[in-house]
Amino acid sequence: MLFRSAQDIFFASAFYDKLVREKKDVAYYGDKITVEDSGKVLMRWKISDNEYRVIFADLTAENVSAEELAELEKGLAK
Repeated sequence: MLFRSAQDIFFASAFYDKLVREKKDVAYYGDKITVEDSGKVLMRWKISDNEYRVIFADLTAENVSAEELAELEKGLAK
């Protein structure tokens, strides 16, 4: 289970809202992936002109270029 408490959900939601307010080109795909999709993008946001922070379904994180992100997001609808 990703969230263990209402507090976890609150903080995750607050973080997402902060990224939206800061216009960080954020996207969340939690409604489109499952635990079995460990290599798929769960959430991503822009950290610079050509770099994104990506959180994968297995909760690993990585910085990727815009081109790498496009490849990772193939098949995922916004």
